[in-house]
Amino acid sequence: MSWQDEIQKGFKRVDNKLNAMDKKMDKVRNDYRKLLKNHDWYSEYSDDTRVYEKGSVEYTQIMCMAQQVDIDYKIFNEYAPDEYKKESNNG
Repeated sequence: MSWQDEIQKGFKRVDNKLNAMDKKMDKVRNDYRKLLKNHDWYSEYSDDTRVYEKGSVEYTQIMCMAQQVDIDYKIFNEYAPDEYKKESNNG
């Protein structure tokens, strides 16, 4: 096998890994959107501690996922009520 073939083979491996990473990130983005869509934005005002705690855990998950897939909060702001919208960290 020539050195050009070896280089091509290496590029294909890298391309396959990048495609796999893209698929994983797409799944994380979809999961993030689902969390945002279904999140009880006003759970922090609940007298029911179960509702409050569930909302708090979800919000923590949302913020962790935002650091991975939504650093500028564009997706977040599509779902968040006005009083919860965030400004970009990249500003």
